[in-house]
Amino acid sequence: MKFIGHPCIGDPVYGDAALDKKIFGSKAPERQMLHAAFLSFQAAGGKTRTEIKAPLPEDFLKTIEYMGSLENNHKQ
Repeated sequence: MKFIGHPCIGDPVYGDAALDKKIFGSKAPERQMLHAAFLSFQAAGGKTRTEIKAPLPEDFLKTIEYMGSLENNHKQ
Protein backbone atom coordinates (compact mmCIF):
# COMPACT_ATOMS: atom_id res chain seq x y z
CA MET A 1 0.00 0.00 0.00
CA LYS A 2 2.84 2.39 0.80
CA PHE A 3 4.34 1.72 -2.63
CA ILE A 4 1.20 3.06 -4.33
CA GLY A 5 1.02 6.06 -2.00
CA HIS A 6 -1.62 4.77 0.41
CA PRO A 7 0.09 3.46 3.54
CA CYS A 8 -2.07 1.32 5.80
CA ILE A 9 -3.21 3.15 8.95
CA GLY A 10 -1.43 1.79 12.01
CA ASP A 11 1.18 -0.20 10.08
CA PRO A 12 4.34 0.00 12.24
CA VAL A 13 6.68 -0.96 9.37
CA TYR A 14 5.32 0.56 6.16
CA GLY A 15 2.79 3.04 7.52
CA ASP A 16 3.23 6.69 8.39
CA ALA A 17 3.07 7.00 12.18
CA ALA A 18 3.54 10.79 12.06
CA LEU A 19 0.59 11.16 9.67
CA ASP A 20 -1.52 8.79 11.78
CA LYS A 21 -0.85 10.94 14.87
CA LYS A 22 -1.57 14.14 12.92
CA ILE A 23 -4.91 12.82 11.66
CA PHE A 24 -6.05 10.85 14.69
CA GLY A 25 -4.18 12.43 17.60
CA SER A 26 -4.92 10.43 20.75
CA LYS A 27 -7.46 8.34 18.78
CA ALA A 28 -4.76 6.81 16.56
CA PRO A 29 -5.38 3.08 16.05
CA GLU A 30 -3.15 0.84 18.12
CA ARG A 31 -2.77 -1.73 15.36
CA GLN A 32 -2.69 -2.12 11.60
CA MET A 33 -6.06 -1.34 10.01
CA LEU A 34 -6.09 -4.23 7.57
CA HIS A 35 -8.95 -6.74 7.46
CA ALA A 36 -10.08 -9.60 5.26
CA ALA A 37 -13.88 -9.61 5.36
CA PHE A 38 -14.12 -12.69 3.17
CA LEU A 39 -11.71 -15.53 2.35
CA SER A 40 -12.37 -18.46 0.08
CA PHE A 41 -9.96 -21.29 -0.66
CA GLN A 42 -9.68 -24.91 -1.62
CA ALA A 43 -7.03 -26.99 0.11
CA ALA A 44 -4.49 -28.66 -2.16
CA GLY A 45 -5.98 -31.91 -3.42
CA GLY A 46 -9.26 -31.19 -1.69
CA LYS A 47 -12.67 -31.03 -3.30
CA THR A 48 -14.37 -28.85 -0.74
CA ARG A 49 -14.15 -25.08 -0.88
CA THR A 50 -13.86 -23.28 2.46
CA GLU A 51 -15.36 -19.83 2.87
CA ILE A 52 -14.81 -17.61 5.87
CA LYS A 53 -16.64 -14.35 6.54
CA ALA A 54 -15.55 -11.96 9.27
CA PRO A 55 -17.33 -8.77 10.29
CA LEU A 56 -15.30 -5.65 10.95
CA PRO A 57 -13.86 -5.56 14.46
CA GLU A 58 -15.14 -2.89 16.86
CA ASP A 59 -11.91 -0.86 16.69
CA PHE A 60 -12.24 -0.72 12.88
CA LEU A 61 -15.81 0.53 13.17
CA LYS A 62 -14.71 3.23 15.63
CA THR A 63 -11.87 4.29 13.33
CA ILE A 64 -14.20 4.46 10.33
CA GLU A 65 -16.72 6.46 12.35
CA TYR A 66 -14.01 8.87 13.50
CA MET A 67 -12.72 9.30 9.93
CA GLY A 68 -16.28 10.06 8.81
CA SER A 69 -16.56 12.76 11.47
CA LEU A 70 -13.31 14.31 10.23
CA GLU A 71 -14.64 14.33 6.68
CA ASN A 72 -17.93 15.89 7.76
CA ASN A 73 -16.12 18.58 9.76
CA HIS A 74 -13.89 19.32 6.78
CA LYS A 75 -16.92 19.85 4.48
CA GLN A 76 -18.50 22.42 6.80
